[in-house]
Parts: sequence; structure tokens; C-alpha cells
Amino acid sequence: MLRMGAAMIENRRNIRSRTLYKGVIAFNRRRSTMNCVIRNLSTEGAKLAVSSAVTVPESFELAITHKQRSYEARVIWRGRDEVGVEFIDQQGSIAAPLDLTRELHALKLDNAALRRRVAQLSQS
Repeated sequence: MLRMGAAMIENRRNIRSRTLYKGVIAFNRRRSTMNCVIRNLSTEGAKLAVSSAVTVPESFELAITHKQRSYEARVIWRGRDEVGVEFIDQQGSIAAPLDLTRELHALKLDNAALRRRVAQLSQS
């Protein structure tokens, strides 16, 4: 879809289904997230309602809780409070819960810190 003023030119190959799914936009290696509402969805992309389209990065991971899927997405157009995205990988993947991903990342950092400390103590 291409926006031109108030009019829109339809360029989609597949029709999108209207939805009202909760989504999570994850970027910065899943360290940063923002919530969104998925307003319509197809195998190739989606329209997302967000609090501010300006803050949505150009590419990100879109986790769709209802479908238990996650997609790499790229912004195609921006409105004031919505964005249109296309899916880079149209198959998606099974979404790992973001809270578990954050916890795993924190544990890896703790592990690295402990290894450094053990190495320091071993040298003494």
C-alpha cells in the first residue's frame, strides 16, 4: 500500500484479514520492546496501531501472541499512529516469550561476570 495524501493506492498481492491481536515490536536484540495492536494481517504483512509511528524502527521482530508466531518485519509506510509492515520471512517462527529471552540474556551476563571473577581469583 502506498500513501499519497488522503488517498491510498492498493499494491498488496494478498488480502489482509481484519484482526485485533496484541503484538510486541522487539528490536535491539530483543532488549527493547513496544506494544502494538495488529489491525489487519496477511501472510505477507500487517497494519499495526502504535502510540507513535515515529518511534518504530525500520526493521524489527513482530511477535503475535495469539498466533504464537514471530516475524522479521520491515516498515513500508508510516501514519501518525500506525505503520504498515511487510514480513521478510513470511513463514515466521515459533515465538520465544520475550520475558524468557530477557531472563536468559540477564543470566548470560551474570554467567560472564562470574567467569571473570573466577579468573581474577584464580590469578591471585
